[in-house]
Amino acid sequence: MSVTILSNLSLPSLASSEFNAASDKRERNSYNSVSNISLSILIFIMLLPSLHRFIISNNEILGCIVSPGILSDTKLVFTKDYSIMVPSTILVECNGTSFRKICNTNKDFSGSTYIRFKKIELQYSVQYIIPHFRSNDFICMSCNKLHNGKSSKCCSLENSPIKINKAELYKIEIPDISSVNPSILRARSNFVDLHFPDILSTIILR
Repeated sequence: MSVTILSNLSLPSLASSEFNAASDKRERNSYNSVSNISLSILIFIMLLPSLHRFIISNNEILGCIVSPGILSDTKLVFTKDYSIMVPSTILVECNGTSFRKICNTNKDFSGSTYIRFKKIELQYSVQYIIPHFRSNDFICMSCNKLHNGKSSKCCSLENSPIKINKAELYKIEIPDISSVNPSILRARSNFVDLHFPDILSTIILR
């Protein structure tokens, strides 16, 4: 009789032990799942390209066009609270050939903006992109003058860093490896000429 009673008393204890074990297993599985997701996110973030660089992901080009607070090679720097407009179809110039590409954009946790489009037809020799912007809200950091699309040119703007609050992306350029530096200089010159055109610049930009 006593054995029966001990046996009956052991059943709840055994059931509780099995329940706790199952609960611990579920917690471990849940923790491992969260850890795997966190690791995947961390790896993805680490693989994201830096400003003006791109990577290939799923047969698409993923390039960084804006990193707030970081001066780009074209001497443009976007403010922390910048806004940018990107068309659904963007002009892409690659090694002197123009393409129209459907594109998407995303932002990461730091506020950097990335553009994504299919790499089909694009033959490149360097994973480098030059975004071309127009803006009616930027500041010449040498003169500390705000330009809103109606203001006059404050200086040559050739070497002055430019701080941008709002901008529109109108073109992406993927230069040949041998022409990266000339393309950077031309992109900077185009930005200045676009906002403060003279007769010759207007003809060239057309």
